[in-house]
Amino acid sequence: MSGIPQMGRDDLAEDSDAADLVDQALASHDGGSETLAADAAEGVTETVRQIQAFVEGDVDVEQVETASDEVAETVLPEFEPVDSDADDELQPTRPALANLNEQQLEALREFRDEGVEHRPELLRWLLRLQFRTLGRLPDYWYHHVATDPTALACVLTGENRGAYGEKDGTDVTPQEAWAARRRLVAKYLRPACRDAFRTLRPKATEYLDDDKNPDKMAALAMRPALDEHYQRTERALAQFHRGFENEDDLDEWLHHLDLATFGAIKAVESEFDYVLLTDESAPDLYLSDAERYVEARERIMARFLLPATNVAVRELAERAGESDDETSDHSGGVDV
Repeated sequence: MSGIPQMGRDDLAEDSDAADLVDQALASHDGGSETLAADAAEGVTETVRQIQAFVEGDVDVEQVETASDEVAETVLPEFEPVDSDADDELQPTRPALANLNEQQLEALREFRDEGVEHRPELLRWLLRLQFRTLGRLPDYWYHHVATDPTALACVLTGENRGAYGEKDGTDVTPQEAWAARRRLVAKYLRPACRDAFRTLRPKATEYLDDDKNPDKMAALAMRPALDEHYQRTERALAQFHRGFENEDDLDEWLHHLDLATFGAIKAVESEFDYVLLTDESAPDLYLSDAERYVEARERIMARFLLPATNVAVRELAERAGESDDETSDHSGGVDV
């Protein structure tokens, strides 16, 4: 091989300290282990021989590659094809995790592929999302996606999109809106779902009873407290969205709001009651069903109420216990 200096066996052994290795192998064993020491010495000598042969160009590279391929085939066999229609699908031993994962996937598909028709539906969908992510989305995100014109142009899909159907003065095509929703899923929703899954993972009970049917365990993540709290929170937000008959009804609603938010409204706006009562458009703000006031209440829901309910869900998910009772009065299988 031109360009590579030829080396003698003694030179190679000297440069690689092979001679020292031979001496150490022989010296490290007593007379009763002469055979083992001899084998070690022979192994080192064989290694030196192979290196010398490679340097002198006596090794067939194709043979080496063929041998490597044969080893690879034995070490890394092909995976068996998976039959997605097989009847013997794996049954989860921790059905709470499977339950949560499936409901999360349903929500992400709905958001990405369908969007929502109008803003009231968006607010309700966001509330459901809070429970499916166990409150792991940032609190501020709800206000952003429900009020930002650019976000609404990509999220709303109904005929009443109005001015939200434009972004930067140009119409947003359905394909562009779909791509934008997909980016929102990747940036915000799926990480929150993953965080929720990891939060639930150490709390999920393992079931080894083959008679357990996860499909009948209707509560979200098999936690009836989440279903119960969802119903209470949804009713509170729906009542605020409709408006009130009189100021006494508003006062009672404000008192019950603590139950729907675990008092977390204080963390979002410590003077929320006072803000409502002293708004320049009060009392029409919370009594009138005119469109402008309904939209104003929607903005209040996005800015104050959804962040507060998000905090409440996050706190509840940390404490809610698991139940496999398929007939529990606490779980009605609510579509959370």
